[in-house]
Amino acid sequence: MREREYIIKTIFTIVYYCGIIMVCASVILLLPLLILPFWPEELKYSWCFILPAASSAAVGGFIILFMKDKQKITMDLIHGAVIVVFAWAYTISIGAVPLALMDNMNYLLGLFESISGWTGTGLTVMVPEKCPHVILLWRSLSQYLGGAGFALIMMSVLSGTSATSVYHVEGHPHEIFPNVKKSASIIFKIYLLYLFLGSASLTIAGMPLFDSVNHTMCALGTGGFSTKNLSIGFYNSIPINIICILIMYAGSMSFTSHNFLLKGKFNIVKRNVEFKTSLIAIGSITVLTALAALYPLYKDMGKAFMTAAFETVSSMSGTGFSITDYTVWPSIGIFLNIIAMCIGGQTNSTSGALKQLRVAIIFKSVWWLIRQQFLPRNVVETHYIYKGEEKIFIKSEHVQEVFMFAGIYVMSLLFGSGLLMAMGVPMQSAFFEFSSAQGCVGQSIGVTSPSAQPGILLTLMYGMFFGRLEFLVIFYAVIKVFKDIGVLISKEA
Repeated sequence: MREREYIIKTIFTIVYYCGIIMVCASVILLLPLLILPFWPEELKYSWCFILPAASSAAVGGFIILFMKDKQKITMDLIHGAVIVVFAWAYTISIGAVPLALMDNMNYLLGLFESISGWTGTGLTVMVPEKCPHVILLWRSLSQYLGGAGFALIMMSVLSGTSATSVYHVEGHPHEIFPNVKKSASIIFKIYLLYLFLGSASLTIAGMPLFDSVNHTMCALGTGGFSTKNLSIGFYNSIPINIICILIMYAGSMSFTSHNFLLKGKFNIVKRNVEFKTSLIAIGSITVLTALAALYPLYKDMGKAFMTAAFETVSSMSGTGFSITDYTVWPSIGIFLNIIAMCIGGQTNSTSGALKQLRVAIIFKSVWWLIRQQFLPRNVVETHYIYKGEEKIFIKSEHVQEVFMFAGIYVMSLLFGSGLLMAMGVPMQSAFFEFSSAQGCVGQSIGVTSPSAQPGILLTLMYGMFFGRLEFLVIFYAVIKVFKDIGVLISKEA
């Protein structure tokens, strides 16, 4: 009986926080309407946002009022997993409504665009030049807020271990400060500072202000949506390319590293294993791509290195901006780009994919194992890495967890790419497109389009959603829900 009562209290708690999420989503839905004074002719699109916002606020408000006096529990990580999965699934679903209500769109296309936005991917089935400004801003906002993690928005209403559980399970294993709310506050301040600096820099470099704001939001969220169909390549500007590289790299850095940078603690950032990994990976892939793939294509060393550097940072950061046409790239260039997509950015950042910490541990553990074979039998080594101010000692269980996640990631990549190939997509294109989706990158080789068959879009949506939430969170949430349902049914019987 006690177990049944505990599960009921758990349900009350989760449903209550789901109501809070619905209200938060309704407020976010109204944000694009703030630009209507500048484009009053787009007032006709306001109902596309007001209708879902009002519905979400009404249902969420009712749930909060109904559940606020119910006895609740303090959430742990598994309960947090259920909250996080609901937060993402609901925000993506309600966020698709304004897109689906546009001309020449349906809910599947709107859902694809929404999941691509909120997961920070950037694959698109829309032509930006044909979209009104409110829709362009909505796409960018989804990547800006989704990049930091929608769960952070709830930090102002959660408290104690409940906030910590949601924060950790959403993909932020380390707080900037012991207090989670303070960590969330610092993250938003960093985000706003970089939004101002990036927008100002791009505007000074010659990009229109509206485009600058949108591209900065998407770069910081490592998303990749653009106001132009040709992405950053539309501007054909080296200063803009360089500024975008810096913003994309900033988006791929951990929030902890940004905090240290702004405090002037550069030595802490430099010794971070992920910082070193990113420099080695970006440098080596850029050089190999420029020399082996792009110089033979362009016959211009400067253009080859600029394009290679831009695309490598874009892929590894998970942003997806582009200044090139991948359909003309040789296979070696596509292969190197897929590797960059799979590496990803730092932990505690807006990036997806494997993450540089895991990649560093994989390579270091292999090196440690090889070196151990040549040491005297009685020598016992202690292995460690630096992450922020922490000196983290690597134990066997850490290595096992990393290889387990890498194994799941590779199996999912093979599975998703196989599904695309089964639907007629060539092998190279299938691996590229699904790597882009699962790594939440957004670069496309031409597979993603409004005319793509529904099966292809659904496969890519699976990759984006599971890739953003790192698989295990979804597994935990589903298992928890079915386990509790099973207990309730058995108790009733």
